[in-house]
Amino acid sequence: MSRRKVAEEKLPVTVRSGPVRIRVCREIEGDKVLYGARWTEAGVRKRFRKKSLAEAKTEARRVAKRLAGGVPDLDDFTDDDI
Repeated sequence: MSRRKVAEEKLPVTVRSGPVRIRVCREIEGDKVLYGARWTEAGVRKRFRKKSLAEAKTEARRVAKRLAGGVPDLDDFTDDDI
């Protein structure tokens, strides 16, 4: 029997939503491996760091959609707005 090799995802990973692209990179801090992204929003440089690549990609996708003017995140609304 042959074993299928699982392809390891190469970093940096680019997450896209419309014209917005956010790169997720590996960051090594001491003995910890973190995954983070940086972007500029309204002239201010912002970033996040996550423990897993999947979490970082999900967060990057959410930020990219918000910046592209896509569907707003329901967490941003108050009870009065809903």
